[in-house]
Amino acid sequence: MRALASYSAAHDFLTFINASPTPFHVVELAKQRLVNAGFQQIKERDSWEASCKPGGKYFLTRNTSTIVAFAVGKKWQVRSLLANEAAIPLMTSTTAVR
Repeated sequence: MRALASYSAAHDFLTFINASPTPFHVVELAKQRLVNAGFQQIKERDSWEASCKPGGKYFLTRNTSTIVAFAVGKKWQVRSLLANEAAIPLMTSTTAVR
């Protein structure tokens, strides 16, 4: 049974590699997989405080050749720190990242 799972994972990986001759193809295929896995695309320039919610799964792209995906912990909170007369949002979590 374990060998079958390993074969399936290897086959999936090779299929992905063969369909991705350039970084642009990799990003497009990764976007499709992330959307299918329940991730939501956000814009890098938009307010993440407004876009990202506790327990959410998100991704963003840059120049169609880079992709970043992340999940927000369910206990995540946005806090602000006043520094040099400007509010700087700090992302904090009540649980340690493992």
